[in-house]
Amino acid sequence: MKIFIAISFLATTFFMSCAHVASVKPDMLFISGSHMDQTSWNLVTNELKNESFSILLLDRWGRDADKPASLSQIAENACSQIGKHTVVVAHSFGGSTANEMLSSCPDKIAKIIYVAALIPLPGENPTAPLAGADQKLYMSAVLLSKDRITPKSAGEFATAMDLNFAKNQKTAPAVFPESMRTLGDQLHFSLSALENVKKYYVFTSEDKIIAPSFQKKMAARAKITDSESIESGHLPMLSAPKELAAVIKRFAK
Repeated sequence: MKIFIAISFLATTFFMSCAHVASVKPDMLFISGSHMDQTSWNLVTNELKNESFSILLLDRWGRDADKPASLSQIAENACSQIGKHTVVVAHSFGGSTANEMLSSCPDKIAKIIYVAALIPLPGENPTAPLAGADQKLYMSAVLLSKDRITPKSAGEFATAMDLNFAKNQKTAPAVFPESMRTLGDQLHFSLSALENVKKYYVFTSEDKIIAPSFQKKMAARAKITDSESIESGHLPMLSAPKELAAVIKRFAK
């Protein structure tokens, strides 16, 4: 009888353990846009902390202006840090990294959630989708040199990126120079890999950096699964974190 009870207990424990594993929500990888680091997502991830998501914030490895990596190397590094069934959330230029990850680890990516992000196609460079876009506002907030782009100041950059954030916040987030190396890199992922992954887009209706019209063009040619618009400039993770977190949670589930 004791043996039977012990076996029954072990079997029940194993079943419950398997059921728990099966219900675990997918991992999430957050990729920041140009000139920002992983802390730019803190307000959003704080809103998700009770959702049991396993969250990883990608650091700035390889985006150093002095010793830059190629876009494919950055993507490979990101792939090395995630498991299968990962939901990748990418902001702005981070969309290029997310897409290039489809070349290195397409089997690991369950979904991509683009947040006011670039969606370059195979053979394009990261900024190809912005051909013809007005970049005067962005250029007014940065300084160009031979091999890097440097924000003039955190305050000027935040104001240019998102007027809503600039109006409501006292302290602008830290900003960093970016190497120009990745701007010319061609993406190597296959179109079939992009077609096979579920894709979502968060449009930012007040965006002056990547205008909504360009966002919609990119979303259309990438055949987005679903989309939603929030009232925000180009930094919704800072100006509308609760709204953005709610959209990400819906798409991730």
